[in-house]
Amino acid sequence: MPAGLASLPTELLARVLGCLELESRHRLAVVARRWQEAANSPALLRCLALRLFTCFEGDRELSDWFLQRAAQHVQQLKIEVHAEEASTPPDEAQWEQQAEVWGLVQGMLMACAGSGQLAGLHLELYTDSDCPFVLGAWFTALSGSLRRLFVESWDGGPVVLTANLAHMAVLGDVRLVSTKSGIHIQPPCRLPARLTKLTLGGSESDSGALAPQIISLSRLAELALCRLAYTRDGYAPLQHLHALTRLHLHGCVHVPACLGQLGSLEELLVESYGGEQLSSTAEDGATLSAALGRLTCLTRLRLEGMPGLEAPPATLTCLGCLRQLAWLQGASPEPLPPGPWLRHLQLFAAWAPAVATSMPALAEAAAALTELEVAADAEGCEQAAAVVRWAGGRHGIRRLAVGLSDQAREAPGSLPAALGEARAANPALIVVQRDLDLDAWSMPDLYPELE
Repeated sequence: MPAGLASLPTELLARVLGCLELESRHRLAVVARRWQEAANSPALLRCLALRLFTCFEGDRELSDWFLQRAAQHVQQLKIEVHAEEASTPPDEAQWEQQAEVWGLVQGMLMACAGSGQLAGLHLELYTDSDCPFVLGAWFTALSGSLRRLFVESWDGGPVVLTANLAHMAVLGDVRLVSTKSGIHIQPPCRLPARLTKLTLGGSESDSGALAPQIISLSRLAELALCRLAYTRDGYAPLQHLHALTRLHLHGCVHVPACLGQLGSLEELLVESYGGEQLSSTAEDGATLSAALGRLTCLTRLRLEGMPGLEAPPATLTCLGCLRQLAWLQGASPEPLPPGPWLRHLQLFAAWAPAVATSMPALAEAAAALTELEVAADAEGCEQAAAVVRWAGGRHGIRRLAVGLSDQAREAPGSLPAALGEARAANPALIVVQRDLDLDAWSMPDLYPELE
């Protein structure tokens, strides 16, 4: 044992051990009784990440340790359940293994309910079987303390919600994701009335509709819908969400027919999944274009990968409150429509051809513009260079981000020289060069981890 660590007070030793993963802390806990006390100190048990495996004998041991040591202290808990590769169809033994591990998870959560400390819960299931991820009546035991709930099934069975969550008075943030089999909110279930943030992630094979229980969420302010194939009319419950200010449609097949009725929206993101073109139709593009004319409270708008919108629609001129605009529809040179609607715009992100042709309109009306983000492929490098020089001459612009494709990096043309000229002309200008990753452009994280 290193002499330096052995001489540390127990409190400082606990801080050192807190830098290690849970498995490493457990191995060190057998060194001495004081190390065991430090490794299991309440400060290290408030935030835990556990991994369970359906064919691993250590799951029971980990569960026993959690029940004895951690359940009364944990406040933020993440549990990953990893199932062995399933046969087709899964045999009885595999179903029994998953049921056994799920029983351990339920037991640990029931112990947390008794302490009343658990505020954040993140459950992840990694399996290729169709075993459902069911949140039943037992789950309501966490109603006294739980504030954030994330449940995700990756390439496995559906997330099925049957518990009545109406009495979970402090639950404000819920994320339900099933990438293969979809989300199923059963009719007996009621959602918590105080919910302010909701994320639903499904699969393109799930062509149903939003659960009618959504209508009761009178305080819902943020809604993210990911990879859903609901029909246009399947989003009808949205029109009852009068407190909704942020809507993210991430990889969804269709645009809600009622989008134009969401007059309280301040932020709208409609984008593809993983850079793939949306399978929407021109009708969806027309629906979105018409809706923009009625969403006059928007301050932030991001559009990317939407068919039927090759050029910025004239309805953008109705968005007089817009502060941030990401027009990432492709390398079309069509410019933004000119006009006073640009007067409050602070950030503009687009492919180089669109920025280049929009420079006259921006110069005339966008007096508040401080940030510019430019994407360029090999064919757009010279237009990107022109944009960079223009930005360098406008001292109101404080930050310039340039994203290049791999081909553009190999043949940037006059862009490097333009970047040097811009820095010389405007020393206060912050220039950021990065990879061409549109998912990271002007977009908040849809999937934050528990803090």
